Parts: sequence; C-alpha cells; structure tokens
Amino acid sequence: MNEQASTALDLPDAPEQSPGRYDQHVRYRLTKLRAYANGLLPMSRARANARFLLLCRPRSGSHLLMSLLQQHPDIHMDHERRVLHKRGFKVRFPDLYLNGLSQRSRKPTYIAKTHINRIAYQGSDPLEILTNLQSQGWKFVYLYRANLLEQAVSHLIVKHRKVIFDVQSDALKNHKYMLPIPELEHQLLRGKERLVREMAIANAIGCKMLEYGKDLATPQAQAKTIKSLLSFLDVAELPLSSPIQKTSSGSWQDDVQNAEEIVQFIKQSPFFPYLNKDCIPS
Repeated sequence: MNEQASTALDLPDAPEQSPGRYDQHVRYRLTKLRAYANGLLPMSRARANARFLLLCRPRSGSHLLMSLLQQHPDIHMDHERRVLHKRGFKVRFPDLYLNGLSQRSRKPTYIAKTHINRIAYQGSDPLEILTNLQSQGWKFVYLYRANLLEQAVSHLIVKHRKVIFDVQSDALKNHKYMLPIPELEHQLLRGKERLVREMAIANAIGCKMLEYGKDLATPQAQAKTIKSLLSFLDVAELPLSSPIQKTSSGSWQDDVQNAEEIVQFIKQSPFFPYLNKDCIPS
C-alpha cells in the first residue's frame, strides 16, 4: 500500500504556463489514490454486484453504445478517460485500479470502457490483467469494426475534423476531406495488426463479441443488440435511445475528396476485399 500511495501522491511540478494541465495531473492522481484505496476494500462492500469491461477498437461505435447503455437506470458507466488514459497518466496496477473504480458505483451494474491497447500501454500484459479480473468476477464485451478500410477512413476524418461523434444526422454532408495515402496505409496496417492481436485475447477470455457493421450500424441492429446485451448484463430490458447520429448516410467515398485515388491504391493492396462492405475477410 505504501508503494501504491506514494505513486499516487507523487505530483509533478506545476508548469509555469499550463495550470490547466497541472490541475488535470492533480485530479487524476487523486482519482488513482482513491481507486487504489477502494480496490483494497472487500468487494462485498461494493454496491455493484456485476462488473463489466467494454473493450473496444477505435471508431467501432463505442460512443454510441455507451450513450445507449448509460440511459439505463441500473447501469453506471465509466468513460475511457477516467479508466485508462493513453498518454501521460499510467496506472501501475490496472486490475486493482479498476476494482477500485467499480466500488464507486451506486448502481447494481458497473461498466468501464477502455481499449486492450491501453491496458498494454500501462506496461501490463493485457491477457494477464484481464484473466485476473475474470477470476474476480468481471465479464467482457469486445466491440470491433471488421471493415478496416471504413475504420481507417473514419479515423482520419475524425483527425481532420477534431470531432469524435455528432448529434446531427449527416454532419458530413457537403464536406469532403483529402486523406493522404501514406496516412491511410499506416492506419490500415496498424489496424490489422492490432485487430488480430486483440481478437486472440478477446477469444481467450470469452468476450461477448459485437461488430459495428452487423450490430450497430442501423437502428434495427441497435435495438436487437441492446436487447441481447441487456440480457447478457442481466438487467431489465428497457427501450434505450441515443442522441448520437451517423455522420454520413452514404459510402465513405461520398466524404473523401480523393476517393478515386484511394480506390486505385486499395485495389493494388492486400486490403482490396474491404472495398466491398458486404464482403469482410475473416
């Protein structure tokens, strides 16, 4: 406990011109300290009797799924920014930290959202951490996007727009973005590598699998998925809605200025099957 507490209280020097950044460090370190302390308490004291991790790939519909689930009165959701940060805020003991966060829940079902890659960023073996959490009663949902081309394009458009999700339907209408081929290729290669690695982990720990195109892309699919997911979470089935809207009702090619150039590049690459959105390689 001494080592953990000293880690949490080891505050950085305040930068001269970035008080907001320093305040963020302080708040997060205090959150870590409280989570570590709570994680050492008996789990019998927790209000949440069911704990889940939503493990997701970027641009897979996780914000949409979160916004649906958090409407349920029996579910407490923690966003990834509180759970495990990508940069600057490493958690030395992810399993203890997550158990501590779950102790805060005032609702019977606790769900934390994060990425398998962010567990690795903490310096921990994701499979080891998740297996340990599983032995303590945690269950897992893995959300991914099978079409790597659509995912990569979505990622680059978000990078240009600096907007993660929209509450206005067809927000990309009449907007086209130039996507550099080298950046797209990098996203495709990295996305494939991480998806293969994460799928192996997800299968090893018995995740409930959700795929964006099949399970979240349409209102009909969302309704079916939510019904199945609420049953998996063992909470009452309720109609849930989200203010989040699809940014585009058409193909990704409608939103990209150099779409033809990208199509020609993809046709000559190993990713050519992804041009057909209904033909997803396994």
